[in-house]
Amino acid sequence: MSIRLGIVGAGTVARLHAEAATSVGARLGGVFDVDPGRAEDFAQKYPDATPQRTLDALLDRSDISAVIVAVPNCYHKPVAIA
Repeated sequence: MSIRLGIVGAGTVARLHAEAATSVGARLGGVFDVDPGRAEDFAQKYPDATPQRTLDALLDRSDISAVIVAVPNCYHKPVAIA
């Protein structure tokens, strides 16, 4: 079984992390971004990364093994606490 990752944020940093993770065999399971359109765009490139409407929806998924926090530094703490 491979690791299935969630990603919070769908910008440039998220794409870099996604490339690195998938290159070593991890699978993407979901993505959340405060801009739903950006999450949808991200999912176009990574179809296994199902866009989630809320952060809680991503974090509540039982098939997600770990979450990459790819948001600006000032938002890391509340996401990590969640």
